[in-house]
Amino acid sequence: MTQKHVRVLFEVEELGWDKSLLDQLQEPILHLVRNAIDHGIESPKERKKQNKDSTGTLRLGANVEGGMFCLQIQDDGAGIDIDKLCIKAQKKGIYTKKEMQALSVQQKQNLLFHPGLSSKDDVTSLSGRGMGMDIVKKNIEKLRGSLQIQSKLGTGTTIIIQVPLSVRVMHTL
Repeated sequence: MTQKHVRVLFEVEELGWDKSLLDQLQEPILHLVRNAIDHGIESPKERKKQNKDSTGTLRLGANVEGGMFCLQIQDDGAGIDIDKLCIKAQKKGIYTKKEMQALSVQQKQNLLFHPGLSSKDDVTSLSGRGMGMDIVKKNIEKLRGSLQIQSKLGTGTTIIIQVPLSVRVMHTL
């Protein structure tokens, strides 16, 4: 499929899981994992050129902090090319060049949540099959949660999801 080698590490605390919460998070999490592999992790050949291990690493961490279910999906891939993303946003008429210059790095990274905007040029069988990052964000927000991107070009990307635990889970914990 991708010809990429990916090591997946799970760092999950024992939690009193709420099945309904997990059911609602399943599709967004699956989309984010697919994106990390397809968009983030480079091919073994490209990783070697950049003096990286030919096998990429994807870390999934979950814990509970202050009544919030917290999930981190972190890859050691290429990171988000903000300049490329900004050019695409300008071409689509989302922002003018002048408006783009006034945006912070975080606001530029958040352009990924704009409908129809992607950091990748082509759709593959692994990602880009209809659920964009805008839909992922909407699904998380429906759960009264938040989604944050932290990325560094050439180093990787971390997606942080925080969703309030249900009353049932809080009682169990």
